[in-house]
Amino acid sequence: MVHMMVVPWFIVLSYIASSIATMINRKGYHIYAQCRTKVAFGVMFLLYPSVGSKIFQVFKCLPLGTRSFLEADMNIECHVGDHVLYVTVAIAFFCVYILGIPIVIFYKLKTNLPHLHDPKSSKYHEVRDELGDLYVHYEKPFWYWELIEMVRKVFLTGVIIVIGSGKSVQILIAMLVQFSYLLGLVRFSPYNFDRDDAVQFVASIQLFLTLVCGLVIKLRAYSVKDYLGEGMDESIAYGNILVALNVSVWLIGIGSVFLSTSKGQMLFDRYCGGRGKTPGYGGGSMNVKVQPRAPCDHSDKMAALQMVRETFGANSVEYKSLIQSMQSAQPPVPTPTSASKMSEINSKK
Repeated sequence: MVHMMVVPWFIVLSYIASSIATMINRKGYHIYAQCRTKVAFGVMFLLYPSVGSKIFQVFKCLPLGTRSFLEADMNIECHVGDHVLYVTVAIAFFCVYILGIPIVIFYKLKTNLPHLHDPKSSKYHEVRDELGDLYVHYEKPFWYWELIEMVRKVFLTGVIIVIGSGKSVQILIAMLVQFSYLLGLVRFSPYNFDRDDAVQFVASIQLFLTLVCGLVIKLRAYSVKDYLGEGMDESIAYGNILVALNVSVWLIGIGSVFLSTSKGQMLFDRYCGGRGKTPGYGGGSMNVKVQPRAPCDHSDKMAALQMVRETFGANSVEYKSLIQSMQSAQPPVPTPTSASKMSEINSKK
């Protein structure tokens, strides 16, 4: 119960802090309001999976004979007495947190959609300061991808607790969810930078393989060899594989930090940039995903590159043509479609 109240406490404290700051300096009201909103969304995002896990633990009971007891506290009998109250409170928090937080985030992003990626908008910087952590890491068509991440995390840490508790089907369902997410990640490559797509792909593969090993170990628990103690070597091997997979998480984190540096970006662009083929979004064909970073230091070329990317998309022929022209120092060959659209943009200016 205390764990579920952490989010409201943080929100109340942020409101108190912003109110005190406003009384001291009334001119900074808008800045304090933005900070308050940013803190609230940050706390909700960070605690969302753990709060979801605590909520679903209330519904997980262990049957013993004709009675069942709460697995988190075997002193509490399920479906009677205090457990009924706990279930009622858990349902309320489920509606507020598990359903409410994604709905609020979706509403905030959807209502501000015209301002998310338009630097000319009057609310561009305000929205970016408040909600930027929820969408700036993803390409423009995938502004909602953080919601998919949140739902996946709460499913794997919370919902799965009450599905087939203690059975192999529990791991199988988790594998299907993770595999579906992996397919979407490969299909859309939603991140702005290819290196982020690569890191997320490797991390997702690691989690999927961990679930596979967990399923194998679970199934082996019912085998005759393990029951007789003859499968010890295989059990040790599976245990070593799990250890290696979990160690790889730290290596992935270190690699992610390195790729965020200028040296890491240069190495990734040199050896991986433009080689991997990923499907274009919107049902398009297989297209080469172009690096968002342009190999050019001139501000005018960068501005032109940014305009073409926002107009046609990172997978468009126009964008790739401009990248290639910058690399070869040759003027781009405009297509009829690009020439007409660019003329419309210039006329509006």
